[in-house]
Amino acid sequence: MSELRVFEWNTIVDFADTDAGGVVYYARYLEWAERARASLLRDCDLSNQQLWQQGIMFVVTRAEIDFKQSAKLDDPIKLETIIAKFRSVRLILNQNIYHRNNQNLLCSCVITLACLENKQQKPIKIPRFLSPRLRGKQE
Repeated sequence: MSELRVFEWNTIVDFADTDAGGVVYYARYLEWAERARASLLRDCDLSNQQLWQQGIMFVVTRAEIDFKQSAKLDDPIKLETIIAKFRSVRLILNQNIYHRNNQNLLCSCVITLACLENKQQKPIKIPRFLSPRLRGKQE
């Protein structure tokens, strides 16, 4: 079995990410996970726009999130994404958010994405050309 490819995305907690107490607002972790997924596509020489133009879109059908510790204003954040499972029409991603300095796990997410035809918004099989790119292999 081949080693799973890890995609990394970094940010720093901004004032807009926090509540009145300077702690990251809970929904921001899901927004960061979304940004990391878009970055994953760019790392694979793809984009949501390119996929859309080819009639393909991915939508979140399930999001599981476990909060471990809070991030605070100005904390450096690292988000790692691993494509854990490829199904015929779904991808299951493990996304972990860490404090970049001390590597403490802040939050872990399991995100399920479904592949849809973008006009009818009906499930379709993940196109064959995507698999090698997402797995980090040559076509």
